[in-house]
Amino acid sequence: MFYVLRHGETEWNRLGLLQGRQDSPLTALGRARAAAMGRCIAALAGDTADLELWSSPLGRARETAAIVARVLGRDAAAIRHDDRLAELDHGIWEGRTFTAIKREEPEAWAERYRDRFRNPLPGGESYVDALARARAWAGERDPAARHVVVGHGSFNRMLVAALTGLAPETLLDMAGLQDAVIVIEGRDWRFEDAGN
Repeated sequence: MFYVLRHGETEWNRLGLLQGRQDSPLTALGRARAAAMGRCIAALAGDTADLELWSSPLGRARETAAIVARVLGRDAAAIRHDDRLAELDHGIWEGRTFTAIKREEPEAWAERYRDRFRNPLPGGESYVDALARARAWAGERDPAARHVVVGHGSFNRMLVAALTGLAPETLLDMAGLQDAVIVIEGRDWRFEDAGN
């Protein structure tokens, strides 16, 4: 079983800026939502002692994972960080808004969205690249164990595909919620509202 979370709201999320591999701190709302996701997992999982805790190495995910671990009564030292869980590299678009990119680089924007699954962000990665990372990570996990994974909006779409076998293209518009837990049991998945 997998409990997959997106990191809590960050300052850049609030401003509508693409983060990719860049980082900004969690907001007060982001920290509150991280705690709420931890409480949601605790309610769903019951005994949390056997949960394997995983996180992207990026700061916003690490901070979220530490809050979740604390709520679960676990030490942050129990969290394993894996580079393969990092967000898609957004290349030269990191730190910019979608509105600015569309206005300033209409041709690059159009090219990316002709096939956003296969076409990389300029100077960055494609969803195909992220799917390969997600499949490699998922292939090393024991499906009988219970895992908590703190990742990112775009990457988590590919992680859901890797864990469920769903066609990744069908998940490109999946919501990247920061106040819900994606619960994956076998090939089935659902959102659980964490509240606040």
